[in-house]
Amino acid sequence: MAKMNIKLTKEQQQALVLAVLFLGGGGFAYVRYFWMPTSKRITELKTEFAQVQESIKVAKKAQADYEKIQKALVTLEAELKVLIESLPKEKDLPGVIDTVSALTKKHNIKLSGISYTGETKAAGYAEVKYELKIQTSYHDLGKFLAALALEKRLFCARDINFGAPDGEGKMYMVLKLVAYQYLE
Repeated sequence: MAKMNIKLTKEQQQALVLAVLFLGGGGFAYVRYFWMPTSKRITELKTEFAQVQESIKVAKKAQADYEKIQKALVTLEAELKVLIESLPKEKDLPGVIDTVSALTKKHNIKLSGISYTGETKAAGYAEVKYELKIQTSYHDLGKFLAALALEKRLFCARDINFGAPDGEGKMYMVLKLVAYQYLE
């Protein structure tokens, strides 16, 4: 290795020390007052940006869920409207009698009695019960029950009791008819 022997004048030495101090102080000032605060601010902004992006994702998911819920709500409101049409808000005994009378006449059934036997309440609806006393054949009873099921109002036939058929194939029957009522 070569030996370097550099001789500097006193002014050059002072200039060199001053340059080293100036560069060292300037570098320190640059790092301390510019680079570190800027680096810290960049890190803060990156964190804030990531949080904003996550918030945007959550908001977009919530918006998609809201749109799905809105569509489901519209569908459910339409179904409720149809259901309320099928479930009147009153017992409507005259309407039940008219419907049953019309269907029994149409399907060759002799209606000898209809009586209200009570009601049972459940969540959102009530079962209004009637007892029908009729005389008919199996075939005509089947047509009557099918027509009853196709009515706009909801009906249900339960507990059908019948006797022995006569010479024409007709028999005396007692059945429970349930008409449903909407409760608010």
